[in-house]
Amino acid sequence: MRHAYRFPLIRKGFLLSFWFLLPLYLGAQQITLTGQILSCVTHSPVPYANVLVEETGEGTFASGAGRFRLNVGSLPVTLRITRVGFADTVITTAERNLAVYLVPTVLSGEEVLVTATRAVEGRTPVAFTTLDREELDRVYSHQDVPMVLAGEPGVYAYSDAGNGVGYTYLKIRGFSQERIGFYLNGIPLNDPEAHAVYWVDHGDILAATSDVQLQRGVGNSLYGSGVFGGTVNLATDFRALPAGFTFNAGYGNYTEEGLDLPSRKLSLSYAGGPWQEQGWTLYGRFSDLASDGYRIGSGTTQRSVHAGLEKSTATALTRFEAIWGHEETAFSWEGIIPLYGYDLNDREDRRYNYYADTTWNGGFDNANKDVFTQSIVSLQHSRKLANGLLSLTFYNVKGDGYYEQFKGGRDVGEYNLALPDTVEEVDLLRRKWLRNGYSGVVYQYAHTFEFGKVTVGGDARFYASKHYGKVMEVLSGNLDVIVQNPYYTDRSRKTTYSFYVHSILDVTDRLSAMVDLRYLGHRYTFDQDVMGAFTEGYRFKLKYDFVDPHLGLNYRVSEAVSFFANLSTGHREPADGDLYDHDDPDMVPAVDDMDAEYATPLVREEFLIDYEAGVRFSLPAVSAKLNIYRMDLRDELVPLDYRYYDTDNVFHGNAPETVHQGFELSLEASPLSWLWLQSSVTYADNHVIELQMASLGYKGKGGVTDYNGMVIPAFPKFQAKGSLGMSLHRGDIWAEFTHVGKQFIALDNIDSLAINPYSLVNFGTRLQLPEFGPVRSVLTLRINNLFDALYETFGYTYYDDSYGWPPYRVDAYWPGATRS
Repeated sequence: MRHAYRFPLIRKGFLLSFWFLLPLYLGAQQITLTGQILSCVTHSPVPYANVLVEETGEGTFASGAGRFRLNVGSLPVTLRITRVGFADTVITTAERNLAVYLVPTVLSGEEVLVTATRAVEGRTPVAFTTLDREELDRVYSHQDVPMVLAGEPGVYAYSDAGNGVGYTYLKIRGFSQERIGFYLNGIPLNDPEAHAVYWVDHGDILAATSDVQLQRGVGNSLYGSGVFGGTVNLATDFRALPAGFTFNAGYGNYTEEGLDLPSRKLSLSYAGGPWQEQGWTLYGRFSDLASDGYRIGSGTTQRSVHAGLEKSTATALTRFEAIWGHEETAFSWEGIIPLYGYDLNDREDRRYNYYADTTWNGGFDNANKDVFTQSIVSLQHSRKLANGLLSLTFYNVKGDGYYEQFKGGRDVGEYNLALPDTVEEVDLLRRKWLRNGYSGVVYQYAHTFEFGKVTVGGDARFYASKHYGKVMEVLSGNLDVIVQNPYYTDRSRKTTYSFYVHSILDVTDRLSAMVDLRYLGHRYTFDQDVMGAFTEGYRFKLKYDFVDPHLGLNYRVSEAVSFFANLSTGHREPADGDLYDHDDPDMVPAVDDMDAEYATPLVREEFLIDYEAGVRFSLPAVSAKLNIYRMDLRDELVPLDYRYYDTDNVFHGNAPETVHQGFELSLEASPLSWLWLQSSVTYADNHVIELQMASLGYKGKGGVTDYNGMVIPAFPKFQAKGSLGMSLHRGDIWAEFTHVGKQFIALDNIDSLAINPYSLVNFGTRLQLPEFGPVRSVLTLRINNLFDALYETFGYTYYDDSYGWPPYRVDAYWPGATRS
């Protein structure tokens, strides 16, 4: 888990597992046969296949990445490979390392997804990496998706609670997750209004994920939200999961004396069914996760249910899937503030949480929390038609929940309270409710010609939300008020349409071209009720229409070397939080001509031109990728004011011209059949080219400042990551290394306030226990932050004028968890 066992136990576990596993390896002096099982259609791994040596009757199961390892007495040998959904394959080989291709007998979910949204090595001219099931098993326990992807090139992830569970955040190339497209089996996950993805609503979603593909840059994004940083595609292929029941139990804690903040996970799932030979696959899972966090009072509880039924034939796939998640998470947005006397090098001070401090929260240490429930229901049908593949996905996403928060000394009029005129301010508990949902359809048809493949498709999405606030309890004196008193209500609707043509054309036998054209349109309406202090009742409509081309080339020099280049554009409309604040009666929407058929937003849309080039080198024992990019932006919305002292809102402003540029270098090597290495080095130069505006924090009263040349904050220029592991006879041992460079926390780039560079080392070992009949058990031990480093992951600045003018500057930092 993100928190593993207490260190004394883990230290003993490490020694025992190392000295136990090593003799198993050294004692097996037979010929070692290794290989990987792949689909001949998608060229992707076939997990959990059965591999049998016909001469001896001995065998093994392939891993989640389709890899297998066998000890045999001599070569050649005859192998029989079987897997539900694929034709049985028998081969005779004298090779010690081989690739085996299976022929699918049914249409798989991966074959459907790969038609447009998924990148294919050597064909799609974009930078991408794919985490297969085996790698997910190694890096995932119960942490949120961003933390699992943190080891990938160009990615930076962190959490406000410090331990990777609860509110977690993902950035790619300096772009926040509002500018990254997230998909689950092709379904857009980004909230249509806020553009964000709230991973806390999707507890244990990776338990059923067969693989995760992360694409960097605009590249292959064809529908859904406007994408700048990249896309993340999660696939839940039920047939790729281990058949039968799986029970997962985990517990973890910190090694620091007196720091008892456990995390736990219980999960039970089933995949398979008695009708798999007839093409039916059933899946069900229930998960219960809880973590006390690292910072004081920053815990989260998450429960989720995932169910699905799939019917596959050689020419068709029909799948019904339902996901339900509920979470309750305590606030910890406000960082550690040295100005107020908190020392980030003090192990107690760095865990401080303003939202759990009874002094500032009416005596409560648990009043400030987020409670939300979300469901995703989908029906997918795909069918082969001659040389084509037609796919339709219908889905519905529904959410309901609230932020509950203590507010002290608040104006009676703002909260629409019917109190005596002598009462001007009160302490209260309020809830900010959100009920939202969207339904839609994703459609595509891919046709294969002699010269390549052409896909036409798109989506239609219909979103509706209701934001409203209620006072749940007045805490000041013996006041006779009605609880659950509403004080604001507004509604919004957003309709999104897209249409695209995506083609991969074979120009020669070595050169292929990608030619895409996408249209994306939005229609948005906002309607605010007149209530209490909200006296205006703002109403307006907005309209956005974007057309973006994606052009790319892929040239294969040989089987080992290929080059690619890509030129793409992208657009993104402002989120709702960029235009107005739902619960602030003094906030006038940043919209002009509200009475017109379509109003004019004063916050401009963002525009991006993305230039990419890369080279791939691949041999059986080593592979490397180098990608360079330059992303020129007009009107990028850069962060200017963080309001974490009151809410999770961040105020952005348009910068006329900015650039994100850099390189990403990655290496994978397996010099020995039992030894593997993965590493990456990335450099990201994200800076302002043109921006003059009022000085930060002075509300136009502090003059104009030139921010040209300043680094865009909250992303490291330099990152180095690596992992080294040994695959032994019945287990694995690995170590992970991460180095993160300096990060500025505000546009003024004050070096003394920047987050210092830091390095982390994590350790893990996994042991497959002896089998008892059909029961297979795996024990995994992890140590996070092995050397117990003290570090910060994120920082920000705001200006406080509550004590008079001029305002004073406040710098805050989110700490990372110590050894666990």
